[in-house]
Amino acid sequence: MKSRLFIGGLAEEATEEAISGLFAPFGEISFISIIKDRDSGKPRGFGFVQLGTDEQAQRAIEALHGTQFLGRELRVLVAEPKGPKAAGAATGEVPVMKRASDPEAADGDFDAEREPDRLTPLRTPFPPPLNPFAETTPIPSRKNLGPWLVFVGIVLALGVILGRALFSEGLPEVSKDTLLIVPFDVYGQASGGAYLGSAFAQALAVNLAEVQPLKVLPVPRPTDVESLAADERARFARRRSAGRLVLGSLTRKENGQAHISLTLVDALENRILWGVQEEGTEDEILGLAAVFARRIGEKLGVSFPKLYVHVTDLSGSPAMAASPLLGTAVALLRRNEIEASLEATRKLQAAFPAEADAMVLRSLALMLAFDADGEPEDRVALECMLDRLEKTKQGYPYADFFRANLLYYDARVPEAMERFSQILERGGLAPAAKAWVLRFRAFGKQRVRDLEGALQDLEQSHQMDPTSSVTHGMLSNVLYLLGRYQEALTRAQQGQALAPSSWRNLMAEGHALLALAKPAEATAPLDRACAIARSQMACGLWAVALVQAGQKEEAVKAAKLARGFFDTVWGAYNLACYHALAGEPKEALEQLERSVKLGLDDLIPETDTDLDSIRQNSKFHELLEIVRERAHRASAKP
Repeated sequence: MKSRLFIGGLAEEATEEAISGLFAPFGEISFISIIKDRDSGKPRGFGFVQLGTDEQAQRAIEALHGTQFLGRELRVLVAEPKGPKAAGAATGEVPVMKRASDPEAADGDFDAEREPDRLTPLRTPFPPPLNPFAETTPIPSRKNLGPWLVFVGIVLALGVILGRALFSEGLPEVSKDTLLIVPFDVYGQASGGAYLGSAFAQALAVNLAEVQPLKVLPVPRPTDVESLAADERARFARRRSAGRLVLGSLTRKENGQAHISLTLVDALENRILWGVQEEGTEDEILGLAAVFARRIGEKLGVSFPKLYVHVTDLSGSPAMAASPLLGTAVALLRRNEIEASLEATRKLQAAFPAEADAMVLRSLALMLAFDADGEPEDRVALECMLDRLEKTKQGYPYADFFRANLLYYDARVPEAMERFSQILERGGLAPAAKAWVLRFRAFGKQRVRDLEGALQDLEQSHQMDPTSSVTHGMLSNVLYLLGRYQEALTRAQQGQALAPSSWRNLMAEGHALLALAKPAEATAPLDRACAIARSQMACGLWAVALVQAGQKEEAVKAAKLARGFFDTVWGAYNLACYHALAGEPKEALEQLERSVKLGLDDLIPETDTDLDSIRQNSKFHELLEIVRERAHRASAKP
């Protein structure tokens, strides 16, 4: 039975409860025993545990053998039963002498007081002589010296062969083409550091997974490696057949700046092959996973398939890639700084007028500008740039993407989703680019109330681009609409671990806390979201949380602040909720009407309890009918 395991190297303070916690993740535990000395009662440093199946036991061995537990290195091996042996007759071994108090055991029964034979030398009741040949073997004469030397040589050779066999049994074959990426160490972050370090490692693994002939192993859990020193991590990699190891650290600094370092290690020789360090904003650093993966591949001598990268990973010709104009434009686009990115991409496109990549980046800046204020001239400029891009015959998938997104603004939601599906079916997308398209298709599915479909797209997008805080915010929103509020809260908090200054994830956290009837807890993240975003939507939701928490004076101030910002659909809607909760029906209906005039096409007013105080008003029902008709028209097939 291979489900019973021997555990060696146990610290004296190890308890059965601690061992149970160690092995519980691998399966159901039916037996635990720590062996103690019969005279002193002290632990003897080993014990046994039995899991439900042999497969569970094998997974436990692979995960725990050689790891640190309570300051000591564990040995976890199959506990083979002792078979019957004649007392030294056929084996040449000295028999184990039982104590007088030992009960008689049947031949072949498992003895929990002893380690397996292949782990320790056989114990004898008396010390062996210093010279084992002194009393039993005569000294060979010159005449029989030759045969004696042959005999000794055979014994030594057999010993070497047996030693190699025993050694190789515990160490799998290591390949330099097998790569292990461990979670990055994170510093300067109060919470969520383990999640951030794991997500960045996952992003590297995703980008390297399709590269031949590399075999990329699953990223281990942070708890598996956090206590291991650098040399122990190399041994950890070797035990998993990995000849190459990637490790690193990410440090948060003040004002949204971050530092990242990455090291490629030869796990066989435990030496550094290559390393790199980068400084930048949190958005820039998290966007480097694809870039770092490509550079790791170059150092390992492998080539990447030609794929269309995410728009902010474009670099153009060597001349454009070397231009500081490119770095400035991409950094501003990643930070969503609209006015500055418009100017930066204008300069870039003027310097490289024939470069398709420069046109794509310019299109993104125009798209962000149109999304922010809906000015017709921004859309005209965007469509003109897309026409130029398509004439270069290098527009796919970027021009297709922007044109599909414009269909959302024309209330042609199903047609937009079909366009995004066509991009995905055509393929050729790098992981982050595929994640980008999936996010926008999910947005359409959410608009037509296909929430399960939206969730499926977003989960896949998260797998392709684990460091995207935008995906986390969207996941939180969909989970909220599905009534899965605790999961929505978790996703929002994970998004903040990736990007602490992401006001959308702060809003998502506040929204989830309100749904969980925790308005007092919701005020802090929504306060931060309002301060960062300076938008009507964020500050209006802050006012809602404050009035629900009974902080009426602060709520009045927050609502006044929100009304001072640019009117938006959801900003006006949040203010309508605030006034309804504050007992101000006239103002609530005015803000709801403003939201509808700005284009509200979501059916949320039908069930939103924040609006209950105005639900019987005839004006409310008039506005609700407009929203219903608009939502139906948006979801109709073209």
